[in-house]
Amino acid sequence: MEFIEYYRIIRRRIWIAVGMAALTAAVVVGARLMPKEVAYPAVGRVLVHEIAKHEVQVTGNELQIGIPRDEDRFWNDLGQFVSSTQLLQKAAADIGIVGSEAERRLEHASAGRIEDSNVLQVRVGADNRDVAVALCNAVMAQLGEMWRARQVARVAIAREALAERLLPLREELSRLESEADKLTVPYQGSKPPDVLARLESELAATQSQLTTTELAIGTAQARASIPEGAAERVPARLARERVPRAPSRRVTALQEAILQKQIQLDEARSRRTSEHQDVRAIEAQIQALQERLRQVEEAQDAGEEEVNPEISLLLQRIAVEAEIEAITLSQQLELLRGRATDIRERLPTVRADARVFEQIDNQLTTAQQTYAVAQDYIDRLELEEEQLQSAALLEVLEPAVAQRMPRGLVGFAMRLGVAVFAGGGLGILIIFVLHYVDFSFQDEEEAEKMLGVRVLAGIPRSDVVLYSAAPEASPEGERPQQQQE
Repeated sequence: MEFIEYYRIIRRRIWIAVGMAALTAAVVVGARLMPKEVAYPAVGRVLVHEIAKHEVQVTGNELQIGIPRDEDRFWNDLGQFVSSTQLLQKAAADIGIVGSEAERRLEHASAGRIEDSNVLQVRVGADNRDVAVALCNAVMAQLGEMWRARQVARVAIAREALAERLLPLREELSRLESEADKLTVPYQGSKPPDVLARLESELAATQSQLTTTELAIGTAQARASIPEGAAERVPARLARERVPRAPSRRVTALQEAILQKQIQLDEARSRRTSEHQDVRAIEAQIQALQERLRQVEEAQDAGEEEVNPEISLLLQRIAVEAEIEAITLSQQLELLRGRATDIRERLPTVRADARVFEQIDNQLTTAQQTYAVAQDYIDRLELEEEQLQSAALLEVLEPAVAQRMPRGLVGFAMRLGVAVFAGGGLGILIIFVLHYVDFSFQDEEEAEKMLGVRVLAGIPRSDVVLYSAAPEASPEGERPQQQQE
C-alpha cells in the first residue's frame, strides 16, 4: 500500500484522531486544575556511630556481636525504621499534632544513606513549611532514643534466651555431680579411675614382691640346711678336733632365740592386738624354733657327736637366723598372696565404676564448658547493653531545612505534549482498525481498483434526504424525490 492510500484512509476519519488528542489533553489539563493537597518537604542529616550498627545474633551456641558484614541490610533496616508509623506519631506528638490531624497534615518520613558515608539523610513532608521543619527535627531527635531502645530490647531478648538455657544446664550439672559423688563413696572420696590406677600399680608391685620373696625363701631354706651336713663338709684338721659330747650349744642357741622371740612377742602384744600380722608372725617363728629345738634334743639323746664347739655354734646361729628369715618371708608371702587375691577380686568392680565415672566426668566437663560459654555470652551482652545505654548512637549533623517546591510548569508542558501525541496516535490506530474491519467499498476508486472495471453509475446513500430550498411550499407530508441517475 502506498503512502497516498494511508493518507486517504486517515483523512477520511481524521476527526477520530483529533477527538482522541483533544480528549487526552483535556484529561491532563483537568488533572492540573483539580485541587489537591501539597506536602512541603524538609530535609536533615544524621551521623550514625559504629555502635549503632551493632547486631546481636545467637545461633546455636554461637554469639555474634558487632557490625554486620552486609551493611546495606543495616541501612535498609534503619530506613524502614525511619518510615515507621510509630516514629512519626511520636515525633508528631512532640510538636503537638496527634490523631487524625497527624494523618491528614503529615507525610511519612523517609531516609537514605548518602553514598558510602555514615550519614543518613531524613526527609519529612507536611502541609506547611514550618510544620515540616519542626517535624523533621522531632523525627531526628526521637530517632536516636527509639533506635537505642530497639537495640537494647534485642540485647535483652538474646540475654533472656541464654538465661533460659542456663536453668537446665544447672540441673544437669547438679545431677552429674551427684552421680559422680555417689561413685566416690565406696572409695572414701577418691575417684574410681585413680583407685583403679593405684590398684593396678599395687598389683604389679605385689606380683614382683611375690617373685622376690619366693626366691628369698628358697635362699633362707638353703642356709638353714647347712648344719645337717656340717660334719662332712668340715676339713680333716677340724674333724680331728672332735670332743666328747658336752651340753649342746645348738640347744642353748635355740633356747636363747626362743627367749628373744618371746620378749619380742610380749612387746608386740603390748602395742597391738593378738590378730595383728606382726604378732602372728612372731608366734609362728616361736613355734618353728620350738619344733627345731625338739628335733635337736632328740638327736642329742640319740648320742650323735658334734663338731668343734665354735664351728657348731656359728653354724647353728646361721641356721637359726635362716629359719627365722624363712618363716618371716613365708608370712610375708602369704600376706602378699592374700593382697594380690583381694586386688584381683576388686578390679572388675573398680573397672566398671571407673568406666561409668569417666562417662559421667566427660558429660560433666562438656556441661561445664557449655555453662561457662553461656555465662560468658550473658556477660558480654550485659556489657553491650551498658555501652548502648551510655554511648551516643546517632548525632544530628544538620538541622532540618525546608526545600523549595517546584512549580512544575515544564513538567506540565511535557505531560500535555505527551498526552496530545498519545491521543492522536491512539486515534490513528482506531482509524486503521475501523478501516480493516469494514469490507464495503468506500468510493468509486476503491470499487474500480477492487473489481477491475470502470464505474458507470452510482446509487446515492439511502440515509441522505434532500429537501428543497423552501420546504413550506411542499405539500404536507410529501418528501422531495431523491435524485436518481
